[in-house]
Amino acid sequence: MTDQLASTKENLQRILAVQSCFGPNGMRLKKPGRVLVGEGHLMKLCRHRPQPRVFFLLSDILVYGSILVLGR
Repeated sequence: MTDQLASTKENLQRILAVQSCFGPNGMRLKKPGRVLVGEGHLMKLCRHRPQPRVFFLLSDILVYGSILVLGR
């Protein structure tokens, strides 16, 4: 099933959208055969207060980062 998804245009667009979230200096996520399986938001428990994180599960790696809002 992942072979079919890897070659779809929709999968490539989703991966490029995730890659753009990390800015121009972020890791390149586009790779032949890679599939974006899922994404979600979780809260990291910290000493002072919980902090939001966003996770992206790809077929061969797990990528996460902080959620940034422009202007804050």
